[in-house]
Amino acid sequence: MSRDPQSDTWDKVWESRKGDSTEMAMLHDRMMAVLTDVVDVKGKAALEVGAGRGADSAHLSRLGATVTVLDFSSESCKQMRKTAEQLGVDLNVVEGDATAMPFPAGSFDIVFHQGFLEHFEDPAAILSEQYRVLRPGGYLLIDVPQKYTLYTLRKKIAIMRKTWFGGWETQFSIGQLEKLVSSCNFKVIRSYGWGFTGSFVFLRRPGIRRMWIRVAQGLRSVRGAGGRSEATDEAAPITGTMGQKRYALWLVDNVGVLAQKK
Repeated sequence: MSRDPQSDTWDKVWESRKGDSTEMAMLHDRMMAVLTDVVDVKGKAALEVGAGRGADSAHLSRLGATVTVLDFSSESCKQMRKTAEQLGVDLNVVEGDATAMPFPAGSFDIVFHQGFLEHFEDPAAILSEQYRVLRPGGYLLIDVPQKYTLYTLRKKIAIMRKTWFGGWETQFSIGQLEKLVSSCNFKVIRSYGWGFTGSFVFLRRPGIRRMWIRVAQGLRSVRGAGGRSEATDEAAPITGTMGQKRYALWLVDNVGVLAQKK
């Protein structure tokens, strides 16, 4: 039996989250900052694959990109249309298969996804299909769970017990992710990481977390492991002191790369 995601599984996931308006509005701001640090998205054709609620795509639409969102879950597509309506943006919502996308070769300037690639047993095949739909010189932005975290341990236990919400999921070290992307004929131009609550469990204690966030907000901006962004979360003090240090990417919850089609 394939470990790849099934549409009915994700229909149930998105159906269960239908009333969660906070998630609908959630923006992965550090990921978006990495992209907009390098790419002027205005006028660009962008594609988000496995877009979920579509909040990141809505952000790019506001910045002037022409955005298509693709997901094979019909429930996800319904909720993306709702996101677009409520946020007042234009999103071209397409229900389709990420392994064989319904777009001609060279259709997009930007392809991106967050929390998507880890659900596939053969991620190289997914990236090859994304390479196909990118224009020469186009950009690929990927964001995935980092390997060495307590989240990974909890996930592996849940998978063994067959209680993990997605059925199966993997994870990547930053080195593994860079190697994978490079093997698919992309040139990695920036690597980054964000989030520490999975690695630093003490931040889940409300009092400590509030104090930590006050420190973060005192830093008006930080340079983390991937470009300048506002200090909006509990990771900011650590990323601010680590700066561009490579070891930061083995401590964060999520890692990502921005790459360019050769």
